[in-house]
Amino acid sequence: MPARVEMFGVEIDPLRMEQAVAQICAWVADPVGRCRYVVTPNVDHVVMLQHHEGLRAAYREAGMVLADGTPVLWSSRLLQGADSRLPERVAGSDLVPA
Repeated sequence: MPARVEMFGVEIDPLRMEQAVAQICAWVADPVGRCRYVVTPNVDHVVMLQHHEGLRAAYREAGMVLADGTPVLWSSRLLQGADSRLPERVAGSDLVPA
């Protein structure tokens, strides 16, 4: 997976939907069977992360952190260099059925 992009104290994986699905499928096929989880930050999460250590810990330990909120995606385009922008919104509600 590409290096995470740090924004607002959150490290986000710069993945497109098909990349995220492929990574999850690879995890499922892994015979080690380690438990992993995905978090999908939106603006509400970014605000809560500033004040809740437990939530920050959950984000640090997540196997994948995907930009769910469109404002998070837009912010990456305004605040990050061209090489470290988030490529697209990957909403959890779209990821699960995919």
